Amino acid sequence: MTKYIVTDPCYLIDKDVWSDCCKEAELPNHGWDNELFNARVANELTKMTGQKAWASDTGFGDWDNTIHGNPDKIIQSEFCADSGMVSVCILTEDMEAKLRAEYPYGFNTLGAIIECDGEVQVKFDKDDPDWTVVYIDDSSDTFNSCLPPDEYDE
Repeated sequence: MTKYIVTDPCYLIDKDVWSDCCKEAELPNHGWDNELFNARVANELTKMTGQKAWASDTGFGDWDNTIHGNPDKIIQSEFCADSGMVSVCILTEDMEAKLRAEYPYGFNTLGAIIECDGEVQVKFDKDDPDWTVVYIDDSSDTFNSCLPPDEYDE
């Protein structure tokens, strides 16, 4: 089994690289290219891990969320976003050590950690433009993040 982390990629990517990704997505007149930014961030995570990675805007901005699925394969269920993004990638030992050192008191809610078997596929469901649901499929299970909280609908 391989560990995957679901978290805001701003926690994983070095600040200088993050800044470069942001500069590339900036458009004239203070515009922003979400698709370009998502692709650039996913590419950086792929380079870091040596395996395919995925990234998306949350649709909501900053959030707290929870991953659901096979409880035997969920190591940590809570994750958050501070940059309005969510990513899924392999959790390498180096990444885990860096996160534990930089966020010793928040590591348990910083990223959801799941164990996956075989090929992994990720889908970001943006049917609601104000919320993104993350679906992760491996060879035996499906994981998904929460739908918007009830108070969001009010």
